[in-house]
Amino acid sequence: MTLARKINVPLVSISDIKKAPMKFFSLSKNNQAAVYVLNKNRVVGVILDIDEFNRLMDFVESAFTLIDDANEQAYQEKIMSRLNQDSGHRFSNEEVVGEDWQQGLDQIPDEWE
Repeated sequence: MTLARKINVPLVSISDIKKAPMKFFSLSKNNQAAVYVLNKNRVVGVILDIDEFNRLMDFVESAFTLIDDANEQAYQEKIMSRLNQDSGHRFSNEEVVGEDWQQGLDQIPDEWE
C-alpha cells in the first residue's frame, strides 16, 4: 500500500490530467489537499491549488523560523555558559603570536621581492 492510499488523497492518472487539467486544481482547492498524479500506478507528481501551495510555504517558513530561533537560543545559552565559566585569565599578544608581532610589514619576507 502506498503512502498516498494510506492518507486518502485523490489519485489521478496523467492521462486524466491531459483531458481536463483545471478539474484537478479545483479538486485540490476544494479538498485543501494535494492531488497525487500517477503514471503506470506510480506516484510521479503532485497538483496543488495556489492557495494550498501558499499555505504550505507559510508552514515551511514558520518551521524554519522556529528552527532558527531554537538555534539562536542554544547559541546564546552556550555563550552564557562560557562567560559563567570564565577564569579571567587573558593571554598577551606575545604569548599568542610570538615575539615578532611588532615587526614592520617591510621587514616580513614575501614572494614579491
